[in-house]
Amino acid sequence: MAKVYSYIRFSTPEQAKGDSYRRQVERIKKYCRENNHIFDNHLTIADLGKSGYSKANLESGRLGLFLDAVADGHVEPGSILFVESFDRISRADLFTAMGVLGKLLEAGITVVAGDREYTHAIFRASGLSLLGVSNSHVETDRRKIVRGEQQSPILLVRDKARGRVIIADGYHRLCAVYTFDEDALIPCRIV
Repeated sequence: MAKVYSYIRFSTPEQAKGDSYRRQVERIKKYCRENNHIFDNHLTIADLGKSGYSKANLESGRLGLFLDAVADGHVEPGSILFVESFDRISRADLFTAMGVLGKLLEAGITVVAGDREYTHAIFRASGLSLLGVSNSHVETDRRKIVRGEQQSPILLVRDKARGRVIIADGYHRLCAVYTFDEDALIPCRIV
């Protein structure tokens, strides 16, 4: 079973008086319940009163320490980092946010942000093979990508009994994206 780390952040001390902390903890507990993981509050990383916009959570916060632990190999590949929404990780510029996500994915850490999951291992987790451009559906999706059309997220279903992921919708889109960049970040929805 994968270790699930949770990251909780809000920007100002005043927000501690509100509902932000409780709400974020409840979301991680719900995720663990629904996905058959054990919630361990010792694996919660909290930057309370640390700005994601100014990068304080990365430069002097616990998220920065977590990233160091990932880089040093102290966080096992296959672990999961859960955040209520991606902006908990960063509200800074796009390159900063994508850099953080890229470092986590390259280390084999899956990031779950609300109902979206980011991972390098969709094909491996699904047990499916990559279809080539000779497949008409893949080629149709490739043309849409070339035209710059927005692609809908890949729909994933956890098959808990077999310990794998089922690609319920978007298999051809996934194959099309991989023909351009197998390291591309692909938004997914998990049900």
